[in-house]
This record gives sequence, C-alpha cells and structure tokens, in this order.
Amino acid sequence: MFLSQKKYAIEILERADMLNCKPCRTPVETESKLGGNGPTISNSTLYRSLAYVNWARCPTTRRSTSGNCVFLGNNLLSWSSKRQHTPSRSSAEVEYRGVANAVAETCWLRNLLRELHRPLFSATLVY
Repeated sequence: MFLSQKKYAIEILERADMLNCKPCRTPVETESKLGGNGPTISNSTLYRSLAYVNWARCPTTRRSTSGNCVFLGNNLLSWSSKRQHTPSRSSAEVEYRGVANAVAETCWLRNLLRELHRPLFSATLVY
C-alpha cells in the first residue's frame, strides 16, 4: 500500500495561489530580516497551513521530516523542522511523533512564561 499527500499539498498551494512556486530546503528565507512595518497576514490559517507542505521522506534514509510553528496570538514564537531519528511504519506514526514534538515545545514555552510571571490563562490549540 502506498499513501501520498500530493493531492492535499497541491490543494493547499492552489488556495495560496502558489502552484508555480519554487521549493526550498527551509520554510523560512535565512537571509532576510523581519521588520515591524511589513504587510500583515490577512488569513493566518492559510499561512499556517502552508507550513505543513512537506514531502516528508528522505529517499536515502526513508526517515520523515516533521515540523511545527508555535504562535502566541499572530506572533511566531518558534518553529522547528527536523528529520526524525528513526523511520516510521506509517504516516499516522509520523503525525503522532510530529504532534508530540509540538506539544513538548508548547509545554516548555508555557512553563517559561509561567516562570517569567506571564502565565497563559487559555488552552493551547494544536492543529
């Protein structure tokens, strides 16, 4: 059995009007610096969904790449994209590992905010 997310990825790229975009190794351009007077994002859900477009496998090692973005409101606090340590037996296992990494990151950030006497009083949403 072979599972693919190609159709899902193409649908996301169509919604974002990015079918002709060029792929890159990282989800963020490493040379540019963010400034405070740039354009605001009108659809943050669409913007966040683009972070999940990942072909998720290395042809050499067969290990998946998982990634996450952590936001506080509309502000990006941290992001991560890394190859998983071991090959997974299914795409569901890959997703669970990715979610576990994202939850661990958000727990760490919540505890950091609590130590800084700035606790969050609402639940953390994981998509």
